[in-house]
Amino acid sequence: MHIAFVGETDDGLSPSAHHAMALRSAGWQVTFDHLGERLAGPHLDGVHLITHGQSDDRLMCNVLAARSAQIPVLRFWTGPDLVWAEFHEPSRMVAQALAHAGVCQYCRTESARERLAALSIAAETAPIVSAHLSAGTQPHPLPQQFTALCHLPSSRREFCGGAVIDSLIRWLPRVRFIVLGDRLGDYSAFKNVESLGLTDNVVRQIQRSTVALHARLDREPSRLMLESLALGRHVIANCPWPHCHFADSLDKILAAVRALQRDLTFNLAGREAVCREHDYAAAACRLRGMFEQAASAGIGANLPAAWQASVAACRFSSLGPKTFPPSDPASLPPQADALRALIQPRAAQPQGASA
Repeated sequence: MHIAFVGETDDGLSPSAHHAMALRSAGWQVTFDHLGERLAGPHLDGVHLITHGQSDDRLMCNVLAARSAQIPVLRFWTGPDLVWAEFHEPSRMVAQALAHAGVCQYCRTESARERLAALSIAAETAPIVSAHLSAGTQPHPLPQQFTALCHLPSSRREFCGGAVIDSLIRWLPRVRFIVLGDRLGDYSAFKNVESLGLTDNVVRQIQRSTVALHARLDREPSRLMLESLALGRHVIANCPWPHCHFADSLDKILAAVRALQRDLTFNLAGREAVCREHDYAAAACRLRGMFEQAASAGIGANLPAAWQASVAACRFSSLGPKTFPPSDPASLPPQADALRALIQPRAAQPQGASA
């Protein structure tokens, strides 16, 4: 099987990278094509799509061309993608057009499935795929110093809860914080923070931590949450998840941290549940099965000729791609704070020094 990955790079960290690893482990051929410009070519058995923030119609035209060529397309929804579709009209229109064209839709949680249904997009849930979710991973004891692990990529730090994490750092000077994905030097004024920037050894950083903090504005679970549970760590999250400490405000997070400090044990129940229900081998098998099922069903064989004609007209138009107007953060409704944070990623920056 040859699968083309569209929308994300093979950086070793993205969901697409972990999915590609799962397919390669079975001997499948994997290629990455950011805008899907070669999706209608020969010898392609399927397309893996993760996309958000549509600025023009090139990707849509390319994916529809693949559908016209009877190539199955599986779209995997992550939290940011869902936020864009909910509050950015061009992204929503593209998503709905792809759904009408028979693109198979998958998401991580039942709550995400319900949010997609509200957009008239039918989706199924699929397990999170991570090479780090395995009972074979050697568990390490909790560190002696209470350490909180946070993921704050510089391009999405506000979306990932940067303002909340910054407050926790100031309020908890005796707690050690490990920050992943930030720009080195962002926390140089804080003695209790270790900034690592991009790292390809996430497991090692989880092993050095006591608890993972999840304060993303989309309130959808992350892969880091499950990876932390698989290593017996605790997780404080603003979205409900088994064996995690639910806390949807700064006060509740502070209370959860202090409760753990008073009575801290290895999170054996969380580790056992994740290794049982989200094992990498089983999730990788499920992923391959989804592509095999879509290919054997011949999804897209009956696309109307009108679809094919419109696809060809879009794809090869001499007028070039149609550009969508950008979103104006000021025009977004109050409930679109998550998208506003994605559009203005550098709005929140660390300030002050720890006590």
